[in-house]
Formats: sequence, C-alpha cells, structure tokens
Amino acid sequence: MEKFTQYRDKGTQIAPYLPIRPEQPLSAKLLGIFLFLSRLPIILGLVASYFLVIQWLGSFCRKTWLWGILLVSGIWPIDFGVEGVRRGNLSKTSDKLPPNGTSTVIVCSYTSPLDVLYLATTFDPIFTASYPTTTLVEKVSLLTGLLRAFSPPRRAPPKGVELVTLKQLQQDHPNRHIALFPEGTTTNGRGILRFTPSINAIDKKTPIFPINLRYSLADVTTPIPRSYLTFLWYWLGSVGHSIRVRVGNKMFNDDEDNGLESEDEGTPEEETGSGSTGSGADQSTLSPIARNCAEKLATLGRIRTLNLGVQEKVGFVGRWTNSYGRAW
Repeated sequence: MEKFTQYRDKGTQIAPYLPIRPEQPLSAKLLGIFLFLSRLPIILGLVASYFLVIQWLGSFCRKTWLWGILLVSGIWPIDFGVEGVRRGNLSKTSDKLPPNGTSTVIVCSYTSPLDVLYLATTFDPIFTASYPTTTLVEKVSLLTGLLRAFSPPRRAPPKGVELVTLKQLQQDHPNRHIALFPEGTTTNGRGILRFTPSINAIDKKTPIFPINLRYSLADVTTPIPRSYLTFLWYWLGSVGHSIRVRVGNKMFNDDEDNGLESEDEGTPEEETGSGSTGSGADQSTLSPIARNCAEKLATLGRIRTLNLGVQEKVGFVGRWTNSYGRAW
C-alpha cells in the first residue's frame, strides 16, 4: 500500500483509511461460508422485521430486538468499562453513564455500522451526521445512520439536506440522548481523526459522554465507502467478534481541562506501538472541547489522535477508487 503513503498521519505514520483484511486459511473460509449462509437469512429477517414493525414499538422492544441481531450475528462478548470504575463495580456507575430520560450528548468514535447498532441497543439515542464546514448537524434515522457508515466522505452537506442545531434537537427530544460522530467519516479504528466543528455547538450546560468502541477482529470496520458485501462477509462469516466499550467521564463545553487523566488499565496499542494519548494531531487548530474530547477518545481506545480528517479522506477515496474500484 505504498501508493497511499501520503494519507498516513505524518506524526505517527498511522494509516486510518486503509481497510483491515486479515488472511484466512482455507478451513476458516469454508467455515465462514457455512456461517455466512446460515446467518444471512436470519439476520435479513430480523432486520426487516425491525424496520417494518419493531421500530414503532417502545424503547424496550427496540433494544431487545437489536440485541438479538447482535447476538445472532456473533457479536459477543462485550467488554464494557467505565473510566474510574474498577471491574466488578459496574453497579456503582449510575452517575458515570448517560442517565435515562435526559438529553445528553454521546460523542463516539466512528469505525463501523456496528457503532450505530450498539449505541441503539444500549442508549437508544437520536443519531446525527456532522460535516467539516458547519456546526449544524443532520438528524438521521437508525437505518440512515447504518448506511452512512458506508457513505463517501463529504466536505459539505448535500443540497436539500435539512440541518439543525444541537440545541434545537435537544429541545425537540428532551428525554433522548444525542449521538454525535464528530470525526465525520469512518476509519479503521487505529486513530481518532480531526474533529468537525459540530462539537463546538454543544451547550455548556449539557453533559458530554465520550465513548470509544473497538472491535476484535477489526475486519468489520468500514473505512472504504460502499463496502457492503465485504462487511457482511466478515461480520456474518466469522465465528464471532467482540466489542471493547469504554465510557469516559462526563465533560462540558468549557475551557477547563475536563479531567484528561489516563485510563487506569490502559496500555499501548499493540498494532501501532503508540501510546494511549494523542500526540499526532495539530492541536492548535482545535477548540478546547474538540481537543479534549479527541484526546479522551484516544485515551479510552489506546490509540492516537491524528492530523487527518474528512478532507484528506476525500482525496484517499478518489485515489483508492481509481486503483481498486468502488469497494473492496
């Protein structure tokens, strides 16, 4: 992949846009074919039932059905952790998680449609899409949120898209969380991209909860647009995937440090050899809340912040398409 060297972060040499495609022995491929063919009709039936019927029912029914989709597809176990809380004490985390019935902002890393699916099963938020040129966001449905993980990166909102302020969303949905993906486009999970400005519009009194999601295996990440079939193959054709979920301490949109301490159990990421905090990004161009949230997500994910963003991915996708076609 030397032809894409220019799309590596100069400070860390991390390539966040390249797909992760592990080699599989013949036995694994044969097992994968069996699992894929067995799971695909079940998943299609569950998904169709959800969007035709279940989505119109209550929150409990929606969450239960979506958990079923995760489990049937092989997403298990889920390693859930909260910053500052030792293992075995998760029952004491009520004040460290987004409280039910209130409008908080969940700032999440963005690597896969499974990010959206997991957040829907756990927090049932209102999903949004962010763009590099505006602090306004686009309110999207769960289905649109899933499909956006396969969408090409956009420098600006498409014509005709209705944009709203985060404050207006909170007023319209006072009892729902707002899910924000401030990177604006997906990565392979090996770094946190430069944030779009949507995070700057969060009200100073609104609690912000950073959440990092990592997958093992990471072949279910979708940094390449329109890779629908490839994603389905690795998602449903694998024996299973685990999710590592880390929730950071709540933050606020002010000029304070927001408690950027390292996670107790953090260790350097094996894949990149980097530390858990982000030293690769040009922090001088970021607002305090964007810098603090990006560094918090990097700390939670044991990865780095990067001086790359949507603009650079647009160029990468253009070159990738010329080399390999529309998807891989």
